[in-house]
Amino acid sequence: MTKKPILSTLKLDKKINRKSVIIVFQLFLISFLLKLGINYLVMLTGAIDPSRVTMEVMELAPSFLTLFFAVAIMPSFLEEIIIRGVVLDQFQDTSLWQGAIMTGLLFGFMHVDIGQLGYTTALGILMGAIVIATGSLWGGVLFHFLNNFTSVAALSFLQLIENTLPNGFEQMVTEAQAQSTANIGIVQEAYSFVFAVICLGIGILLSVHYIKKLQKVNVATKEIKLEEGVLEENENEGNESHIKVSWKSLFFNIPFFLIVLVYVGINLIR
Repeated sequence: MTKKPILSTLKLDKKINRKSVIIVFQLFLISFLLKLGINYLVMLTGAIDPSRVTMEVMELAPSFLTLFFAVAIMPSFLEEIIIRGVVLDQFQDTSLWQGAIMTGLLFGFMHVDIGQLGYTTALGILMGAIVIATGSLWGGVLFHFLNNFTSVAALSFLQLIENTLPNGFEQMVTEAQAQSTANIGIVQEAYSFVFAVICLGIGILLSVHYIKKLQKVNVATKEIKLEEGVLEENENEGNESHIKVSWKSLFFNIPFFLIVLVYVGINLIR
């Protein structure tokens, strides 16, 4: 059994083509629907705040550059190398969605905070599917950077506006929000729930469509390279040679059970 070079294991040795970059950007835009739907549903519980950890990180960062490096740059590489590089490489015998969902769940668990579990898992699944479809980690890095940079830029902008507002204005807004939240009735909550589910449903359908489109683009690229003699035939086997494993065996095993147990335990202690 021959060992793969580390760059090949981490999927850093393959570039993504221009069409794939465009589709990754489209998936990034679609991810706003997923985040909106998931975070809306989470906030409807009234007990969990999905943005709490992000706001705490922002308050700790001494400058925008520090925040940019700590949130946008570093995780885009380190988290991708760990989850979509090292961990995803262990799911070679699974289908695209099996590998994407399992690594997406592990990505969500890695963020520890239960408020972040929903949207980080969804984004993790998308990034896993991107990496599997393209065969390159750079697609995941690009998506991850776009997502984190947008969050940093938006929150920094809101913080800047907040700092320019007169004293007492923030407290007035907070009190108004609290009062409006308290006055929300069952009908308004039902409308909010339906809105969140529609956003989430559309986001899922569009995500599946564009992942399939991404697969087709990369299969076509491989076929062209084969015809030109750029790619060896054994390099084109990829996902087609995957041995399918059952969903049951992926979820019902001791390592996964222990990970879930540790995650639940940490959140109960916190």
